[in-house]
Amino acid sequence: MNCPAHISLGESHTIAKGISSSVAVLHAQHADAQKKHAKEARSHDQTKERIKAIETEHARAREIMEFEIREHNVTAEKLDRAEREHQKTRDILAAQRQDVSSMLLQMEALKVEMEAQRKAFVVNVNWAARCTELKVKFDSSRADTDKLYDQHMQTKAALEVASKARDEFKSKSAPLVEALAEAQA
Repeated sequence: MNCPAHISLGESHTIAKGISSSVAVLHAQHADAQKKHAKEARSHDQTKERIKAIETEHARAREIMEFEIREHNVTAEKLDRAEREHQKTRDILAAQRQDVSSMLLQMEALKVEMEAQRKAFVVNVNWAARCTELKVKFDSSRADTDKLYDQHMQTKAALEVASKARDEFKSKSAPLVEALAEAQA
C-alpha cells in the first residue's frame, strides 16, 4: 500500500507541478495581459488627448475659417462697391469724352462759319462804308427830330402863354363888355 500511496503522492505531486506550471504560465500570461491592458489604456488616453487636441485645433481652424469667410465677404462687398464706382467713373468719363468731342465738332463748325463770314466780309468791304453812311443818316435824322421836338415844345409853351393871356383878357374884358352893354341899353 505504501507503494500505491507513494504513487498517488507522486502523481499528485506531478499533477501539482503541472498545475503549478500552468498557474505560472497563466500568471505570466496574466502579467502580459495586464501590461498589454496598461499599454492599451495609456495608448487610449494618449489617443483621447490627441483627439481633444485635434478637436481643439479643428475648432480653432473652423473659427479662423469663419473669420476669413466673413473677411472675404466684406472684402468682396468692398470690391463690388469699388467696381460699381469705377464703372460709374468710366461712364462719366465716356459721357465727358462725348461732350468734349461734341464741343470740338461745334468749335470746328464755328471756325468754318467764322472763316466763311470773314471771307464774306473781306469780299463785301462796302458793308463798312454802308454802315458808316447809315449811321450818319441816323445821326442827322436824330438831330432833325431833336430840333423839331424843341420847336414843338417852344410852340406849345407859346400857345400856353397865349391861352393864359386870352383867359386874362377875357376875365378883364368881361366887366368892361358888361359895362358897355349896360351903357348902350
